Amino acid sequence: MSDTSPSNRSASSLYLSNWKDVVAIWEGNKLTQTDVLPRGPGIAELHYLGGRGSTWSINNVVSYCGVFRDETRGEKYTNISRFESEAWFETDAGSAGILRSGYSSYTGSAVQPKCRIERRHAAVPEQQFIVVQYQLSNTSAQATVINLLDDLRLNNIAAHDPAMPVHAWHDPGRNALLADMSASGQFFLVLGAFQTMDGFQAGDEDSSAPGNATGPALRSFDSNGTLANNANVQASNVSLAFTKRISVGPSETKTISMYLAIGPDLATVLSAADAARNQTAAFWFSQTATQWTQWLSNGGKARRVHFADHGLNTLFDASLIAVKNMQNPVLGTIVASTNPFAYGYKNWVRDGSIVAIALDASGHYAEADKYWRWMASVQGDNGSWKTTYGFWTGAYLSFVEPEYDSVGAFLYGVYRHHRATGDSNFLNDLWPAAKRAADWILLNIAPQNGLGAADFSIWEEPERGLQHNSFTQAWYVIGLYSAQWLAEVRGDTNLTDWYAGGPASIMTSLQRPSSWQPPGSWDMAGYYGRGVNADNTPAALQDSSSNLLIALGIIDARSGRARSHIGTLLSALTKNSYGLARYRGDIYYNTSQWDPAGDEVGGIGLE
Repeated sequence: MSDTSPSNRSASSLYLSNWKDVVAIWEGNKLTQTDVLPRGPGIAELHYLGGRGSTWSINNVVSYCGVFRDETRGEKYTNISRFESEAWFETDAGSAGILRSGYSSYTGSAVQPKCRIERRHAAVPEQQFIVVQYQLSNTSAQATVINLLDDLRLNNIAAHDPAMPVHAWHDPGRNALLADMSASGQFFLVLGAFQTMDGFQAGDEDSSAPGNATGPALRSFDSNGTLANNANVQASNVSLAFTKRISVGPSETKTISMYLAIGPDLATVLSAADAARNQTAAFWFSQTATQWTQWLSNGGKARRVHFADHGLNTLFDASLIAVKNMQNPVLGTIVASTNPFAYGYKNWVRDGSIVAIALDASGHYAEADKYWRWMASVQGDNGSWKTTYGFWTGAYLSFVEPEYDSVGAFLYGVYRHHRATGDSNFLNDLWPAAKRAADWILLNIAPQNGLGAADFSIWEEPERGLQHNSFTQAWYVIGLYSAQWLAEVRGDTNLTDWYAGGPASIMTSLQRPSSWQPPGSWDMAGYYGRGVNADNTPAALQDSSSNLLIALGIIDARSGRARSHIGTLLSALTKNSYGLARYRGDIYYNTSQWDPAGDEVGGIGLE
């Protein structure tokens, strides 16, 4: 058996966290096929999560990237949006947790860079800085002089107000540029170098006069490869930049290392800068890899896969690293996608619950604990949740409602976490929220059919009306089973009995044939349909989300009905041998107005 190979299509954006109070977002030059804005590759967002929660969502940078000139051949590669790129998380013990991005090609140019250019990023755990290293590998037979511009553009949220400028200055003793963004209520930043540099610039991005010594770095670098060495500027839109020329011999690799620090005040950010400078860049990359390797194993408590297929093992670890980076290290929220193009910065409570369940299953209990506690903190008074909340602030964000699958998912998650950890404090703290959730399920069982409350469930299709979706019903059942177990652990016999009645009612209704009155979910053609409509008519659609009934063990996988259901849906919904459509005629990734990136699949999945 051969190893599964990496995909030849890169992630277009990835989150990067220091596990404490700094979150950055790396972006490629396009987030989707319909994206028309000029972008990276580079860090496109930098958030500081210390201090007031109201500032956490503020992005403090426009971009932090590197562009180049080949001085040997007189070629310029100074338009960052023309660089195609790829990015991934390293997983090997010596480099785990390092975000590596490669500049794969420069579009629109007949002469491509002679050096393979990569940029490595280490958000050092528990430190308030990110270390960035450029690796220039000469693939030609001739020595090449590469001129690098390391360019940071700041995002002043009050740039429209001349009374709230950014002040930036050069600190030669620290080999760094500093920026004070406090006039707008933002933070202090330091861009520093680990080696001597050839030039620096504290620039005014709005200065358009040619030859102006305070102008933006990119303009003079593009013109002649140098910077004006302006040491002080106060302006609405400011950039910080360094240049370095480096000769790279044939088959040789050279590195240039920088760091970017952020903090709430000057003393704090200078302390972070000094901490970075007290070690080499290599030390920080090694330190980051060591801490990520330890996290992946969790002192031997983590459950990592060990397939004969090394590619799957790598994928498993890389996915865990991506997930931890996607969690708000203060609140515990988990962003739905690393790509902010369409979904923004939303935490779907259902999706976050699935991730937290996976974190518990893989032995990463602290991260799961933080999510479950956050989720309990935003529970509604009636015991249920809204659909989405903000990743940065945890505040409610309106979306398709109601979606009640998260109620059962929360109960199941609390059960799984306590069963894995035996943490009595966790159970005592979350039991009130768990009880409210379980009571809500029971009190909202529909008397006309015995099913749990109708909702819009996982596919979020209000146009179809409210339905007693099999997907959500499965979560209700497993949630009530979980509540029974938790009540029994607490020694509450009465509540254990109370929660036993709900699953029986819902299970009876799920198993009832859809042709009966009232209808159930079982279609006599041999499968569980999407569910039952709110008006008590069958919702017989062959829908892959109903597979959750078997996945959660609500329906015994060894039963005849389970085998029939799986066989029917595989026959009806299989696409390209390995894929499974949501349902026949699904247009979501084709012509739907809600498709995140236009026609992504080139046609309806299954007619």
